[in-house]
Amino acid sequence: MIEVLSELTQAEWLGFNEKYFKYTSKSKRRRALILLVVYAFLVIIYGVNLFTTFDFYINVFPVSLPVAEILSILADKILLTFIFCVFLCYELFQLYIYYSKNYFGKRLSKQLKEQDFENSRVCLTDESIASYSDYIDLRLSWKRITQIIHTDELIVLFGTSPQCIVMTKKSLTEEELQAVELKLESSFSGSVITL
Repeated sequence: MIEVLSELTQAEWLGFNEKYFKYTSKSKRRRALILLVVYAFLVIIYGVNLFTTFDFYINVFPVSLPVAEILSILADKILLTFIFCVFLCYELFQLYIYYSKNYFGKRLSKQLKEQDFENSRVCLTDESIASYSDYIDLRLSWKRITQIIHTDELIVLFGTSPQCIVMTKKSLTEEELQAVELKLESSFSGSVITL
């Protein structure tokens, strides 16, 4: 049995969440870039087509068709162009979320307060891992842990539900860190990710 103290700070947790968000959103960023190009291309095509058709009606029928009738004739093209513009704006916003360094951190830091973080004890045994403090008592068997993520500052063990156990490397001595890593290697057989 290994028992260690974990002293998690808000800055460490925000840094981990930003790295994890970038790791999990790689394919979403790629998809957003591709869709942005496609929607921009469609807006250009439909916009040019709308403008040339409108110009054609104005030049060919200058007196017989008023502008209101021309706009009613072109309502479907106007609607499609508007819809593609809305999709283009949505993808631009998605790219802002995925590539902005401050958006995710600001949003998460508004939800978290410094008093939400407290020191906890983490206990690793052959059957389970537990984290407990004055307010939290969380125990997970090794079978329930789905993923372990290592960063420079943290070791995070994710369970099957949105619960996780966090150990800070700075609060561990070299011997404790080696013992924890050996216990993780021997007890956990799932995916280990280093960010």
